[in-house]
Amino acid sequence: MRKRGRISTTHGNRADFRLVGSILLIMAYAFAGALSQSAAASAPSSTPAANCTETYFLTDPNSTTNLTFANAPGGTLLVAANSQDVTASTGSIIFEHGSNYSILWSQLSGPLHYSFAPGKWTVGGMSCSVGASLHLIAELSDSLAYSYPFSNYSTLFVTAVCLEEAGCGAATLDGKALQPNQSTGGPSAYRIDFYDALVTMGEENVTTLNFLRGYSAVFVYSVSTNPFGRLVGTLNPRDTVVLVNGTRISTPGGTLNYTLHYGIYNLTFLARGHYNLSIVQAVYGGLVTPVSVNLPSFASSRIAAIERLLAIVIPGLFVATAVAVGGIITFRRPPKSTKNVERA
Repeated sequence: MRKRGRISTTHGNRADFRLVGSILLIMAYAFAGALSQSAAASAPSSTPAANCTETYFLTDPNSTTNLTFANAPGGTLLVAANSQDVTASTGSIIFEHGSNYSILWSQLSGPLHYSFAPGKWTVGGMSCSVGASLHLIAELSDSLAYSYPFSNYSTLFVTAVCLEEAGCGAATLDGKALQPNQSTGGPSAYRIDFYDALVTMGEENVTTLNFLRGYSAVFVYSVSTNPFGRLVGTLNPRDTVVLVNGTRISTPGGTLNYTLHYGIYNLTFLARGHYNLSIVQAVYGGLVTPVSVNLPSFASSRIAAIERLLAIVIPGLFVATAVAVGGIITFRRPPKSTKNVERA
């Protein structure tokens, strides 16, 4: 393991039917995404400076290898391997999953766990933080030449990984050599090279990254020195209780408008007579993240479930009476004189 910092280079029948979570997924939603470039005003944090830690392993050819990579708070984690047989812990996204490689990404902090099938694979991980909010805005891969416009950003953070048996060697970032942070491998194993750079907007307003060889993936982040972002949205019902990491926050009139330090949060939504909802939500510095929630009531969910089930049962079998009690839906053959379908 080695820590490395890189500063500016100019640049995841009688039957019982129980109501299940799918009803909640069908009827409730939590739409979230960073849309706005403005958030609560605050004093800027210190000047960003990259701090990356790389860790490498060779897996056991005869048994499953379980590996753990630590990601710094507010950081971003890349894990790469020349194997597709990988199981990732919750919170990791597999961006590439080909016959010869896997590239995984996460912004969850703490230890993240991965399992690799038996084989002699090379596995590497790089965790980076810059002391500021990092918002992933692009993932580019399967090329040797990449470019990305700055648009409304004055500073970008770029991380990259390249896999090649002989090693990828130095890349070129905006015309300047960018050496890999560290490389590992052996005569019978792939080499994995990781790169990182903070990029400030120059005259061209575009940053470029070129590789000589290998399979590569590039991740581009906007960097915000504003450490605070906001959650904004509406709640239905209006008296929904919102918990952020277990602490209740104020939501007057069913309106969500709350400022948080950038990071990953557990949001829980509770309302009497309604299903609860829990989500994991990222908050980015300088950005407004919309989160609007509509919790389904127990009654409406039972009716919806009955209607869907009857639509399947009635045409092929019989006219039924549906009785729903406490979330259990039971279908019984009705008397012959019964023609109507009752709803509980």
